[in-house]
Amino acid sequence: MSGSATPSSAMLYFSGATAALLMFQLGYHLGELNGLACVGTVDPVAVPDPNEPGFLGMSVCLPMPRIAYSLANGALALAGAAGALWAGRACDQYGRVRTMQLLNVPLIAAALVMTFAVNYPMLFVGRLLAGLGTGGGSVLTPIYLSEVSPNAKRGFLGVFSVLGLGSGLFVTSLIPFLFPAPQMWRLMTFCSLFFAVLQLALLTVVPETPVHLKATGRVDEAKAVMRKMTWSDAEIAQATDVESAKPSKDATAAPKEAVSLGEFLTAGKHRKSLLVLVMSHATQQLSGINAFFSFSFSILMLIFPTAYATSLFYVCFNAYYVLLQFIPGNLLERYGRRPLMLVSIFSMAFFAALFTVADKALHQPYVQLVGFVGAVTVFSFGLSSIPFILTAEVVEPAAVGVASQVSLAVNNLSNFVILVAFPPLLDAIGSYTFLILAGYLVAMGVVALRILPETKGKTPAEVVAELRETAAKA
Repeated sequence: MSGSATPSSAMLYFSGATAALLMFQLGYHLGELNGLACVGTVDPVAVPDPNEPGFLGMSVCLPMPRIAYSLANGALALAGAAGALWAGRACDQYGRVRTMQLLNVPLIAAALVMTFAVNYPMLFVGRLLAGLGTGGGSVLTPIYLSEVSPNAKRGFLGVFSVLGLGSGLFVTSLIPFLFPAPQMWRLMTFCSLFFAVLQLALLTVVPETPVHLKATGRVDEAKAVMRKMTWSDAEIAQATDVESAKPSKDATAAPKEAVSLGEFLTAGKHRKSLLVLVMSHATQQLSGINAFFSFSFSILMLIFPTAYATSLFYVCFNAYYVLLQFIPGNLLERYGRRPLMLVSIFSMAFFAALFTVADKALHQPYVQLVGFVGAVTVFSFGLSSIPFILTAEVVEPAAVGVASQVSLAVNNLSNFVILVAFPPLLDAIGSYTFLILAGYLVAMGVVALRILPETKGKTPAEVVAELRETAAKA
């Protein structure tokens, strides 16, 4: 085992990075409309002729009111909920890798439809297609990362999800900075085609997860994958014990003991796990984090005097956010999930409130900047990755698929609320919007203090047993 540790670790990280490309595409699509021309006051660059030929001969401008722009942003999350529900079932039926391949089909179509959109409805349809793919990807990526990881590396590999998300946001800030002409927003949508095709190619050499292989009776294949992924002999023996290794009659079907959606939502034994997942995923999005990125230009224009200064800071800030993602993996294994989650929630509430106070009471734009950067920084230490990691850690393996469906449906619907509601609120009450976010975070922090378990160093079965024991005592 020791002699093959280096190449095996390379395969583990390569497979994790390939799966995380779906999260990269989520981050990319979250930020791709920041430079869209002719949207209310979102783009300060004057467009002299909306019909002037632009990128690939298409028109520069797709005129739309601000609310339509908000809905186009929100469409990604709305369709993402549907994509999450489908992917949670499909990953059991078709396998994790095949489902990831299928999710890239609507992503390829989205890139083409948006790039060649001649009107708002086409753009909206493209955003819906992108949402189907990225919503499903937000289910599949954490499942895949959790199921291929040995226990010692599960926390570190789990951070690949948010590392991919942050990298996608960084690229969407860099492209309009390098190509600021209004018509180049279509270059942004066109480039997303490359990332979907790239992932399709890489997925041809990425192995299926041991969990799915074992569930479909391919135990020897599961053991081979575990060895490639640096699992210890003890972990392999435990994961492929005789009772759990019995092959199913139909190797292509989901395991018979898989928990149904109705059972997971209604059975008392799953209630505590359900509450933990709903709380963590809703809080991740209703914290307003995607508003910080999707509407960053509007927010930062409250602080910086020029569009160029805003764009430059946004590029640097996104690079900083990507670098931040290398820190939580080590923190997770050292301090655990619960402490980091609680610190992240309460600290983000503080910085969101600081943003409002700095604007309305102190009238200090650079203190506002501290609030903006501070909120995103503390988000990355807990809220960014822990909800995804918990999805596979607070339920038994038979419920992972349905738990992912529910979690990501909640996640995407919460994101939809933020993306649609944030711009009108920002226009109506300005920085007081962040005070609302702060109040919500404090309330959810109090809830988390009561129900959030620690999962570090424990198997899902141990965590589930603890949750059910505390629920029985309540």
